[in-house]
Amino acid sequence: MSPHAILDEPVPRDLIAALATFGCIVAPFPNEWKGLRNGDLLGRLEAESISVLITCDRNMRFQHTIGTRPFALVVLPDQRLARLLPISEQISQAIKSAAPGHVVLLNQTGQFDVLAP
Repeated sequence: MSPHAILDEPVPRDLIAALATFGCIVAPFPNEWKGLRNGDLLGRLEAESISVLITCDRNMRFQHTIGTRPFALVVLPDQRLARLLPISEQISQAIKSAAPGHVVLLNQTGQFDVLAP
């Protein structure tokens, strides 16, 4: 079973269908969360028991302590759908491998590094 994952606000919603073909069930960013600051967003993720946040914000891991949180960050290399679709299988693998407190960084070719707390 795939983790309960959610896209961050700037990540294209069309990525959801591509990830579903690889067995990842991902929810779009909730409309009622739009405009939340990162700290408030992370609090909502915890409150809603979200396992993985898929984001393009490469700085979020430096601005907030992720290692102590009950969710993982999967950080995409780009927010343009045309650049994400070719690596959607690798993105799905990154989501499936993400553990609480970890940050998974993907590059343009889909290779990823898991940064443990």
